[in-house]
Amino acid sequence: MALCFAVRHRTPVVEDDGPRVEAQDLDGTAFLPSPREVADLRDRMAIVVQRILVHHLPELKPLEAFVPTHISHRFSGAMREASKVINLGVVDADPSSTAGTIHIMTHLQDYVPLVGDQVHRLPCNGDGLSVERMIHAQRARVRGHTLLDRLGGLVPTPQEFHKEGILLQVVRYNLYNLFYTGNSPMAGYVSYIQASVLGYCSAIH
Repeated sequence: MALCFAVRHRTPVVEDDGPRVEAQDLDGTAFLPSPREVADLRDRMAIVVQRILVHHLPELKPLEAFVPTHISHRFSGAMREASKVINLGVVDADPSSTAGTIHIMTHLQDYVPLVGDQVHRLPCNGDGLSVERMIHAQRARVRGHTLLDRLGGLVPTPQEFHKEGILLQVVRYNLYNLFYTGNSPMAGYVSYIQASVLGYCSAIH
């Protein structure tokens, strides 16, 4: 059994509209941040560093009141409003199996907007394991004739702390490959320290 619900977002979450062009026709500078984006990122990172300093250094605690608690963006006003949750019912299927996940995703795709032949994909949130199962379900239907047959109307998306966990796994994996070598007797110790810093206290090396 799977309880399904939808949340009405006040901001765009999947931006796949717009004209399509071939990759070779794109200007290489299109992938580079603009000077304005670089300046915005620098300002944002300055606030993040300020938060870290006043949180971890007791000497800077008196300055905590001067550090912004919210970084303003174009959706700040909309995000202050409460989300509207809509119950989509209970699906009689086993979410731990690929067949059950396909059944659940097929049910959820009934709510994916269609404008003519254009499918407006929606994020499908879940925990880390649910996202893996959704990806496996899409792979099982990869030979479908249409995007909806391939369950492509839904974008598997990890939610809340699972998203943070996946990010830490990627960082941990890259650090492990960068620093670990079986030839060094200190490699295991360094790897353990990395795991501890990232919060993997139960890691065994």
